[in-house]
Amino acid sequence: GIAEQNAGLEQAARAFAERLGSYSNQSNFENIESLYAFMTDRLRSTMQAFVATQRRATDSSAPYQGVTTRVVAITLNFKNNREAEFTLATQRSETQVAGIAKVYYQELVLAFQNAQGQWKVNEATWK
Repeated sequence: GIAEQNAGLEQAARAFAERLGSYSNQSNFENIESLYAFMTDRLRSTMQAFVATQRRATDSSAPYQGVTTRVVAITLNFKNNREAEFTLATQRSETQVAGIAKVYYQELVLAFQNAQGQWKVNEATWK
């Protein structure tokens, strides 16, 4: 039913957000690449271009830096048969080489599109 579908979509949004927002400078953007299957063609091509640009600019010998993201709250803004949008409140923890973590909160808006009965993320915007 609708409730199960919404819960499934919410789970997908949560998983997408946590993976998108968790990475290190040594993971080579695998967090983004691992999400390509869950993106619309439009978002995937945008992200592929972003990754290519970032890879060229990334110094792999730089000291370790990583970010872990956890969803603390999720709000369904709207949903119809074709589109859904969530706002996810996330807690992000950034660790530098010294091991000191900086914790901050950030919102991520995820816009889903339903194509052939499959929900895919069409936009992902950090606020």
